[in-house]
Amino acid sequence: MKGEKVLSTTELIRWMEANPNLAGWGQAIGAGIAICVAIAVPAWQRHADQRDKKNGDADLNAVLAQSLFFLVSDLRDYLNGLKIRAEMPRGMLEIESTITDFVARIATLEAREIDVDRNTVLFRCRGVIQQTATAHVKWLADKPLSTAEQAFLTKQIAAIDEFKVDAKNGMDRAFLKRAAARFPWVLRPLLYLAWKPLKKIVGAYFPKRPASSALSD
Repeated sequence: MKGEKVLSTTELIRWMEANPNLAGWGQAIGAGIAICVAIAVPAWQRHADQRDKKNGDADLNAVLAQSLFFLVSDLRDYLNGLKIRAEMPRGMLEIESTITDFVARIATLEAREIDVDRNTVLFRCRGVIQQTATAHVKWLADKPLSTAEQAFLTKQIAAIDEFKVDAKNGMDRAFLKRAAARFPWVLRPLLYLAWKPLKKIVGAYFPKRPASSALSD
C-alpha cells in the first residue's frame, strides 16, 4: 500500500540474523504444527472409517427392512389369492413353486438379518407358509379347500396384516435412520421434524409398489 515500507529480501535476512531467537521460535512452531498434524490425521481417518461403517450399517438395515416389507406384502397377496380361489380344485392352484420361492426368500433374509424383531417376523412367516401346505396336497388335487381351511386362511391373513403394519413401520424407521446417518448431527432434529411431511410429498409423486403375487392377478 502507499506509504508503507516493504522490506527487501536482503533487509529481511539481516533482520532475521539480528534476532537469533527467531530460529528457536520457528522450530517450536514447526514442531507444534507437526504434532497437531500427527494427531489430527489419524483422528480424521478413524472418524471417516466410523462414519463409513455407520452409513454401511444404516444402508444394510434399510435394505433388510424393505425386503421384509416386500416379503410380507407378497405373502399377504398369496394368502388372499388362495382365499379367492378357494372353490377351485387344489390341483389348479399351482402354488408349490410359489411356496418354494417364499421359503428361499426367507432363508436368504434370515442369513443376513441383524434385527431380532424382524427375524421373529421371518420365523412367523415361515410358519404361516408351512401351515398352508395342505392347499397343495396331491391326493386332494381334485378337491377345493375345506370350510375349515378357508376360515384358517382368513385368520392367517389377519395375522399377516399385523406383520405388514409392523414391517412398514420398521421400514420407515430404517429409512429415517439411514437418512440421519448422512446428516450433520446439528441438522438431525430438523430431519426428524420434516420426515413425515417429506414422506407425504414423495408418496404423492411416486406410486406404490404393485403387488407381485401371481395368485392375486
